[in-house]
Amino acid sequence: MQIHKILLIFIIVLTCFLSYFNTLSAGFVWDDNVFIVANPYMKSFKFLPQFFIQDFWSVGVQKIVAGYYRPILAASFMLDYAFGTGGPFGFHVTNLIFHILASVLVFFLAGLLAKNKFISFTSAMIFAAHPIHTEAVSFISGRVDVMALVFFLLSLVLFLKYISNKRVIFYLLSLFSFLMSLWVKEMAVTLPLVVICIDYIFLSQCKLKGVIKNFWRLHLGYFVVLGAYLLMRFYTLGSFFSLAGSSHMASNFLPGQSIYWRFFTVVKILTLYIRLLFFPYGMKAEYLFAPANSLTEPIVLIGLILLIFFAVIAVKTLKKYRILSFSIVWFFITILPVSNIIAQGNIFAERYLYLPSVGFCIGIGFLFWWLLQKNIKTNYLNWKVMMYCLLSLLVVALGRITFERNKVWNNEAIFWFETAKASDNSPRVHRNLAGVYYKKGLLDEATEEIEKALQLLPSYDSAYLFLGKIYFKKGLIDKTINAYKMAIELSPDNPEAYSGLAIVYGSKGLYKEAIEAGLTALEKNPYLDEARYNLAVNYTLIGHVDEAIDMYEAYLIANDNLAAYINLGHLYYGKGNNQKAKAYWLRALDLDRDYSLAKEALKLLED
Repeated sequence: MQIHKILLIFIIVLTCFLSYFNTLSAGFVWDDNVFIVANPYMKSFKFLPQFFIQDFWSVGVQKIVAGYYRPILAASFMLDYAFGTGGPFGFHVTNLIFHILASVLVFFLAGLLAKNKFISFTSAMIFAAHPIHTEAVSFISGRVDVMALVFFLLSLVLFLKYISNKRVIFYLLSLFSFLMSLWVKEMAVTLPLVVICIDYIFLSQCKLKGVIKNFWRLHLGYFVVLGAYLLMRFYTLGSFFSLAGSSHMASNFLPGQSIYWRFFTVVKILTLYIRLLFFPYGMKAEYLFAPANSLTEPIVLIGLILLIFFAVIAVKTLKKYRILSFSIVWFFITILPVSNIIAQGNIFAERYLYLPSVGFCIGIGFLFWWLLQKNIKTNYLNWKVMMYCLLSLLVVALGRITFERNKVWNNEAIFWFETAKASDNSPRVHRNLAGVYYKKGLLDEATEEIEKALQLLPSYDSAYLFLGKIYFKKGLIDKTINAYKMAIELSPDNPEAYSGLAIVYGSKGLYKEAIEAGLTALEKNPYLDEARYNLAVNYTLIGHVDEAIDMYEAYLIANDNLAAYINLGHLYYGKGNNQKAKAYWLRALDLDRDYSLAKEALKLLED
């Protein structure tokens, strides 16, 4: 590799680091607590096969089919646990590394297509610093979009390497990278269309006959991989696409909208995405998007004009400025999976722009190159010097905005307080802000936030679920039971509500009812280990030793819990099985050498 190219790559890497190094001290936020912190099945590679045969949401979280088939994402979290301490630092380092890889791959892809180092370098620099990427990079769980793009870009770079030297190994590696991208996130389904566009615009000289001729040799492999992935996905999840949202997220979805109005809502969505790319201000983690219901809405009219404008530019520049045409086509192809043309889950999120923004960044890279060619005479600075200064200032400004935006993702409290300021009409935000107050012991404030959430969305089952936790903490048992029952009425398959009821019934000495609720919770979600642990406790209290042992042993498959090891040891000791009792007590000592209860238990075996 040329020294000049190495220097450019170093500058790209440095830009990524300077824009995001303050994320390294950040904590776990939002879904991180669900998918990573509280999910024992994410902490060991022995559970990885389960992510290949089940929905990502289901393994250790909740027994639902959300349409998330993401085993390689799970593997990345497991890898972080394997090489780290379980704290957030290692996870953030991994996110930053993947963003660096994505930025460097943008440099290589743009260079291979444009055959112009200035365009490729400028594109990568804009991509590295753009604040629209903060949600994907600063938010650990946002890694899904970053990783998907890394494999997506790698697949395209390898494809172009195959075109240039005809070595089959590059083509096979490209197909494998495509599969890896699909296994990270569903958005990668657009890659075969991008490959066809590369062929049409750059290889076949805008001749459809050339693309048709090349189909069997260049394109068929990608459709075979896509077909195999879709079959695996359908076999595992029972669906080809991600599913629409549930009742507790109703304010953030587009239920039951007609195809006609959905199209204009998609126009609104695309318009806001484009605005955020060109003018990244007013960013927030929660967007409540009202469906389009009138053609006279300004954003709909502006959106239609923008779509026509970009379509005309893409066609007009197809032969003279192919890289610009390609950049426009890239954006609109790769945004399709999250445009809600087909009803999906979250209708809008900044992290969804991570993949489509590559087209935008390449387009900006071209724009600066095109302006430099004009060499306009000015009375003051040299035109080219002005352009270089403008580009430098733009990258610095974007990086600065990114650096400041990262601070919002620093910890749970800051994140939800800032999000509440930006999205005060979101029930989900108020519910999660209640969680912040709850952890701080501010139960009255937490109750107030839950009440706000329920005012905005009376059918919000998750709010009632959390209200039950607050009441239980306050000692208001009857109110706790009513809150959990309301959550069940709104969402009969909510396992956490049944698990909560089991805890409350157990605290009242109603062990039969507690066991019944706990078993229902496990029926709804076999991975709900909290319910399994409470069942073990309740079975012990009513003298059902064998059932208690079964529950403890099932619980300990994915959890290291000192109390569980001690209790299980005592159960075996009571049955006269001293060997197993000793094994579990020693396991507790392995986890904590100073654990007094384990030492006292072992003394029983000396008598």
